Amino acid sequence: MAAMTESEIIGLVYSLYEGDQDTWAATSDEYLTARRYCKAAILRWEYEPGVLWPELFKRLSSAIDGTKTTSAGDYDYACPSDMRLPPKGDDQAPDYVWLDNTPYIVVPVSKVQQLKTSQDNWCYFTGNQKDGFTLNFNPNLTIAAGLTISYDYYKQATYFTTTTSTTEMENPMYLVHYVLSRFYKNDGLSGESTQEMQIAEQMIDQMKENSFVVIDDELSDNAGFGQ
Repeated sequence: MAAMTESEIIGLVYSLYEGDQDTWAATSDEYLTARRYCKAAILRWEYEPGVLWPELFKRLSSAIDGTKTTSAGDYDYACPSDMRLPPKGDDQAPDYVWLDNTPYIVVPVSKVQQLKTSQDNWCYFTGNQKDGFTLNFNPNLTIAAGLTISYDYYKQATYFTTTTSTTEMENPMYLVHYVLSRFYKNDGLSGESTQEMQIAEQMIDQMKENSFVVIDDELSDNAGFGQ
């Protein structure tokens, strides 16, 4: 099944709200308000406490930007602009960055000073969502030019900007019920608004059960590394 577009989602909102098969013009106040409510709903889903959604994990090779190959003498590389969380340096479940077939273990920034004379294969990430992230390699090593950089990272969710925009979330009907709840609330229909929001929250809970990707409080509160 193809992902639902913004126009399909808002079209369903219209039909449930107005009770007919027409829709709002894409330039109308109602449509543009619904787009903003969709963004609020996506943000609500994206920042669900304690959850990393499987749909938001991405490989560097599929990113539209971010440096993907090494250069001679360079130890710092730009990360994709949609990165929300870089790979985490964790002793219990370590992450790796690969240069061709060679792994480099990701270490936390707090350990870099301890490793300043190390000749081992390690790297670390610095930055934050506001300024962007940077991948840094151990400067004591010799890194050849032209090696393919590979790693997985956690991306920001996609927000609707056009009628053909789509969302990564498993169940986009969550957006329909969230937006519908907001319209009912604006009309003073508290009963209908509450009912729609309850349906939306049930869908969030179901998506959480399906994901099985839960993070600890330390990572969920982390706005960036190397600040």
